[in-house]
Amino acid sequence: MLQKIGKRTKTILGTLLFVPIIGSFLIWGISDMVKAVGVSRYAATVGNTTISTQEFSNAYRRQLDGMRRQGMKIDADMARQLGIGQQILRNLIERQLLLQAAHDYGIVVGDQTVAAEIQKEKSFYDDNGKFSRDKFKNLLANAGVGEQEFVSGLRGDMSIRLLLNALQASAQPPANLPRALYTLQKSIYAADVYTLPHDAMGVARAPTEAELKTFYDAHKDHYQRPEMRRGVVAVLSLKDWGENAKPSDQDLKNIYEAHKAEFTIPEERSVQFVALPDEAKAHQVAEAARGGIKLADAAAKINGAPVALKTMEDVKPGTLPADLDKTIFKLPRGETSEPVNTALGWYVMQITNIRPSATVPMARIKDKLIESWRQDRSSEDLPKLLNKIDDGIAGGSSLEEIAKTYHLQLRQLPLADQQGHGLDAATLTDKNTKEILAAEFKQNQGEVGNVFETSGGDYALLRVDEVKPTAVPPLAAIHDQIVTDWKKFNQRQLAEDAARKLANDWRKGGNVADEAKKIGATMAARNDLSRDQAQKTQKPATGIDRAILQADGAGTVVTAADANNEYVAKIRAIAPPPAASVTDAVLGDMRNTTSQWVKNDYTQLFLNALEKRYSVEINDKTVKQVENSSN
Repeated sequence: MLQKIGKRTKTILGTLLFVPIIGSFLIWGISDMVKAVGVSRYAATVGNTTISTQEFSNAYRRQLDGMRRQGMKIDADMARQLGIGQQILRNLIERQLLLQAAHDYGIVVGDQTVAAEIQKEKSFYDDNGKFSRDKFKNLLANAGVGEQEFVSGLRGDMSIRLLLNALQASAQPPANLPRALYTLQKSIYAADVYTLPHDAMGVARAPTEAELKTFYDAHKDHYQRPEMRRGVVAVLSLKDWGENAKPSDQDLKNIYEAHKAEFTIPEERSVQFVALPDEAKAHQVAEAARGGIKLADAAAKINGAPVALKTMEDVKPGTLPADLDKTIFKLPRGETSEPVNTALGWYVMQITNIRPSATVPMARIKDKLIESWRQDRSSEDLPKLLNKIDDGIAGGSSLEEIAKTYHLQLRQLPLADQQGHGLDAATLTDKNTKEILAAEFKQNQGEVGNVFETSGGDYALLRVDEVKPTAVPPLAAIHDQIVTDWKKFNQRQLAEDAARKLANDWRKGGNVADEAKKIGATMAARNDLSRDQAQKTQKPATGIDRAILQADGAGTVVTAADANNEYVAKIRAIAPPPAASVTDAVLGDMRNTTSQWVKNDYTQLFLNALEKRYSVEINDKTVKQVENSSN
């Protein structure tokens, strides 16, 4: 999260993805707007700020769309398993925490500073290398972001940047740390390693029954079999329940009328304007234009040089700074405005076209209205249905009767433990299995439990038909396994003792080659072991490799073990990186890396403290709804 914030606040174009999309209700944007009707209205609250369902849904969908554009085949189930929704919401929460902290610490970014930042962004430059308002406007339009929304988001990003810069100013590692870490990372270790397999240690005799009994008693926990349960579950699939329902024309009309304002396209105006460097010239240009001179000609005459006549097409109310917005939407078509002071100069404007506001016809958004009706029905009728099911349970109805009456999916749960051992692959991968198993192991045998919601967004209830309690099989039932385990255990004990003696003799400077051969240990030389190599291969280091890399110096003897072998190693040499490789550039990179580590730690501690200061509440139901609807 910390690196993401840093990246997002370094470039303005990052803001196009970072700012929540909460405006621009165009015809082609109505799908998201309608889908929010009837759904929980917030995803999370952070102090006195609400992260809306729409804001979270848009961010979540943008993330999935981006991953799909990169070739990933990702659906709602995979996204949920990867925790993408939780991470997106976490990012939004952390941004709000930082914004509130910046506000409380009095960090204010003025209009002039924001304007200067926008004009520095080369993505908004024209072919002449100058800021182009037309290009700026087109880029925002392509991203579906209004100007006012963009400026507000950028202002927030800049305040976060100021806050984090102040926080991280003192987050610097000790001066000698980069060199020490680089040396440690690049040093190459050479060692001789003996490997002693456990099964190389022969066990000369068979165990007595008394020894087996002693071993069995000492390791009963290892042989304990978990509780197993068998039952029946009935599932109410919200997807099937919703898709099977059909609204009447009157139902759709009621939703349309209730939310008509949301389906209204606001008035749009097209504007032509010139920007003058000072107020006096702007007033003169306005007067000349009112006298019948074309706006561009008036500007060139008064300014003494040509002034570009620029346009803003399809401007909507509330998308420009307040003074511009007020002037544009009060100005009659064809008339010339009074000069308006902006961050980019004094604007003199004329309205070239007015498109009145209009309401999207009901027929064009019928599918969205049906989806909205289903969601409303889910929030209104579903609780009633669940109450009826609970009443049926309380009244003594069987699970089969309830499933038949309310059209629930009925399926058998085979004998399995709480982790699902015993279930078939299809059941194990079902999105509802985790909650079903948890409920099954909380109920008493023979009872029908209450309805519960699953992480997959469905509802379920079940009955436990059989319980096999936790038990340790008698020795006679697993006698052969106990014999095998006793031999392996003793082989390991013998191998540990032999490896320990080998290590002690080696530490004393003895020649251990004959001793190693006698016990069945083989030696291999390691000449290129380094932390840098381990990081590049991205493979987990073995226990003996970790022991070698932690050795104090040449001549050190270290030991390690895994499930099948004992290891004894002696360090022959530790070669630091060549002095010529430790350049200022290398140390600079390491210094930047260690500095970023410290900054990340500072920022994470700060976020932890902010979360305690501002109460954070997550609406899990909303998160599930958004995740389930994002196929």
